[in-house]
Amino acid sequence: MIRPTMMVIGENQSDLDWFQSVLGQEYALMVFTSGEKAIASYTQLYMKVRVVLVSMSFTQMPVLDMIQKLRDISLLPVIVVYAQDENIEQAVTAIKHGAY
Repeated sequence: MIRPTMMVIGENQSDLDWFQSVLGQEYALMVFTSGEKAIASYTQLYMKVRVVLVSMSFTQMPVLDMIQKLRDISLLPVIVVYAQDENIEQAVTAIKHGAY
């Protein structure tokens, strides 16, 4: 059985480990701690990627810029932003940029 591909972009290793343990059986996970490497890989593989998870606390590049770069490449994969804190303003802004 071919598993759908999911990208996870974040810096917190415990989050990345958790996603691997929970989603690794159902999805072929591509885990990135570098925004530039994630975008480069996405540029080549976007037709295979079904879901992109992006940490709102990612510090290497502005998350909204990353979402926009991903959306400029393709509108097909679902982009989900996750956060450890509650910030309604950031969440609304991310949704306006095409994330869930």
